[in-house]
Amino acid sequence: MTVLTTRDGMKLHLQRWPLDGSAHGMVQIVHGLGEHIGRYERLAREREILATLEQLTRPREDQSRNLRSIVDRVRPSVEALLATELRHDPDALVRHAVRANIRASANHLRHGSEVLEQLIQNNGLLIVGAEYSLETGLVDFFDGASDAA
Repeated sequence: MTVLTTRDGMKLHLQRWPLDGSAHGMVQIVHGLGEHIGRYERLAREREILATLEQLTRPREDQSRNLRSIVDRVRPSVEALLATELRHDPDALVRHAVRANIRASANHLRHGSEVLEQLIQNNGLLIVGAEYSLETGLVDFFDGASDAA
């Protein structure tokens, strides 16, 4: 297993599977901030978003210290949504927050590692944000997908 370290010190764990032939693309499916190679607790993306939104509506002194690391990671991508009309529609707020978090995660991958940046610049690597629906099994590629066309 390979570990990539981003400029800000975040460790990204990479699992590789050998190919028969040449690769024409790669899809990374991210299940929220928890990942499933077996090292971290499973966290569903919606639970992280809901916990973050709930914590951000509380005064700082009433926020859970146990959730702070999750909230601090998700906060930048969802906090601005609380200042919009979405705050009155919890379902829409969560949908938009999930996508904002996916965009932020994809952007972090695009710009957080010199190795990935070089692959993007020199080898045409394309990092695309997508949302996987547990209900339908469909993957909606929405962030950066137009770059692939």
